[in-house]
Amino acid sequence: MRKANSSPPSNMQATSRPPTPSAETGNDPECAGAEPTRPKRGNFNEAVSMIRTHLLLLTTCLLLTSALLQSQTPCVDGFAGIYPCDQVDLMSQLGPDEVGGGEMNDIWGWTDPLDGKEYALLGRTNGTAFIDVSDPVNPVYLGDLPTHTVSSFWRDIKVFDNHAFIVSEASSHGMQVFDLTQLRDVANPPQTFVSDAHYAGFGGAHNIAINEETGRGYVIGANTFSGGLNILDLNNPLNPTLIGSFAEDGYSHDVQVVNYIGPDAEYGGKEIAFCFNLNAVTIVDVTNADDPNLISSQGYSTSAYTHQGWLTEDHKFLLVGDELDEGSVNTRTYIFDVQDLDNPTLIGTHVGTTPAIDHNLYTHDGYVYQSNYRAGLQILDLANVAQGQLEQAAYFDVYPASNSAQDNGSWSNYPYFASGIVIVSHIEDGLFVVQPNIAPPCLEDCGCTDETACNYDAAAINDDGTCDFSCYGCTDQNACNYDPGATIDDGSCEAPNPQFGCECSISGSFVATLEGSETSAPSEVDGIANPAASTIDLSVNFTGSGGSWVGDMVMTVTDGSGNCIAFGGYNDTPPGCPSLGYYQTIWPSNWATAGDGVYTATVNLSDEGLDGSGTWSVAVFNGWNNASAVTYDVSWTLSDVCADLSEPDISGCTDPEATNYNPAATLDDGSCQFPAPCPGDFDGNGVIAVNDVLVALGDFGCAGVCTADLDGDGVVGVTDILNMLAQFGQPCD
Repeated sequence: MRKANSSPPSNMQATSRPPTPSAETGNDPECAGAEPTRPKRGNFNEAVSMIRTHLLLLTTCLLLTSALLQSQTPCVDGFAGIYPCDQVDLMSQLGPDEVGGGEMNDIWGWTDPLDGKEYALLGRTNGTAFIDVSDPVNPVYLGDLPTHTVSSFWRDIKVFDNHAFIVSEASSHGMQVFDLTQLRDVANPPQTFVSDAHYAGFGGAHNIAINEETGRGYVIGANTFSGGLNILDLNNPLNPTLIGSFAEDGYSHDVQVVNYIGPDAEYGGKEIAFCFNLNAVTIVDVTNADDPNLISSQGYSTSAYTHQGWLTEDHKFLLVGDELDEGSVNTRTYIFDVQDLDNPTLIGTHVGTTPAIDHNLYTHDGYVYQSNYRAGLQILDLANVAQGQLEQAAYFDVYPASNSAQDNGSWSNYPYFASGIVIVSHIEDGLFVVQPNIAPPCLEDCGCTDETACNYDAAAINDDGTCDFSCYGCTDQNACNYDPGATIDDGSCEAPNPQFGCECSISGSFVATLEGSETSAPSEVDGIANPAASTIDLSVNFTGSGGSWVGDMVMTVTDGSGNCIAFGGYNDTPPGCPSLGYYQTIWPSNWATAGDGVYTATVNLSDEGLDGSGTWSVAVFNGWNNASAVTYDVSWTLSDVCADLSEPDISGCTDPEATNYNPAATLDDGSCQFPAPCPGDFDGNGVIAVNDVLVALGDFGCAGVCTADLDGDGVVGVTDILNMLAQFGQPCD
């Protein structure tokens, strides 16, 4: 949905790796190799002074080393703190408020050719943040370049000749140019920076790519040339100049442009653009900017939103991500053979380990670095790419709560620093700085050395990462999650609900006519989670107008505990409910249409924690804020929420011995009243005796509310005395 990217800055290739800190000295140069000078014999005061000096130096070194070790969070036993990981350590993390606020989007890097310092250039909804990551454990936020006009969810950054070039989909934003050498001497960070130049040849734009070998910028997704290529000469960075365009294949969402070094001799050395055009990969010869030529355009059967891609470093293969093809299949990466540019061929599809949405990917030193939204940074091995295969090598999950197919988590990453660190942008949580430590492949005595694994190999000496734990699962055939393939029970069995069993659902329907940003009345059902809502199935008979889509619809679900979530919509969501994403990541691709008709969808809610008993409600909201009135005729079914068919409790007295017993009452409210066990036993000793008769005689003739009025006629008279005498001397029952 979001970004395009270009090749890594060429100046990084000449930058040497900085020295690795030792366990004793950390990064402080004063500590490294510090060796005390021997004092002269007999000079006691000098010796004492020197000892004090070196004790102070040693203490400083130990404190620095302690701070270094405490700041890093190594990946141990599958976790770096709260973050799931494999062979990737967490160096540091800066939250949104520590980098200028807003939500994050694109990220790129710059290495200063003078001193090798490394900087993160982090896009945000409201500007661009510049962060010194030369000490990856202690990054420094240097300042902010505010957006040129207004905020936008989309911003993209690339670097050429020590300048950053920044575009955004914000209205009338154009392209900002920023001289990165300003970052060398920021005295009092953070500062607010201003652009050094501005290019206004377009308004909003989705993306920019730069071919650093030619100094050309390629702006795409703008309001010019049908959203295709705006070709700019950037060799004078402060004076970008339009030198060509390409609009033949329409809108490009992303592009990589290279001086081609692949085996296709016809195009050797030419400047070639690999464009990602929503439903196809389009290859264009842009050597002559005045007259670009379409070489080929290749689709694939499962295309939903051809989003972004990157060449292998030998230009033989192209890896492509599709942002909307997830659902019943986990994350997919398409592998194209581009050794013949006139006939690119899909030779394989890598299916990932999670259902997360793939977003941006880059190749470097034999690996693919993917930002897959909720699954975070995924690193794949390219060793078998020629066979159409990729293998997962490592990962760092920046969104540990869920790996579902929603647009939260990692937007992009930058793996090209000489230090080996990778910087990762997180939409909600800011900047992550991580360090991959991928072990080399096992070559001898290899196998699974984990005795708890299903395929443990007692003869193996070196673990090769093949340990398989698929034999674990629920082995109880009566459980709701029985796994027929499991041979070892892992304690995960879920017993059927004694009232509802394993499966149940609630349903409802309603009709709502809504203008932009209006919400419907809720459709309510009393329900009990079993144990939590899993999916919602929808059928919407849509009648629209004025260009509205059925995908503009936002649905809200409120559980029995009062928690709500929202999902869908174009550019607006109802207040008070966290959103799982707009239409691109929620609704099927055919929902992005203005046609009337019946539309269906199933949305996975299993990771959202909707539970509880009580009133569940479903409502819709028109999520295009400028929409005219449209009608949604909605039928919905919420799975794993059971209808509460019990009758409501009736309060009252439930004791049959009470004088005010209510046989219809189901909930005792404490109102029961009981007759006195022995009328006339005024002293409460369990028998009517002389003391009680004396009380009655003293009350004789009393009218009104009287203690001895046993027959309730309002007067203490002869009848009351006779009743007492009839019971005289008898114990009370």
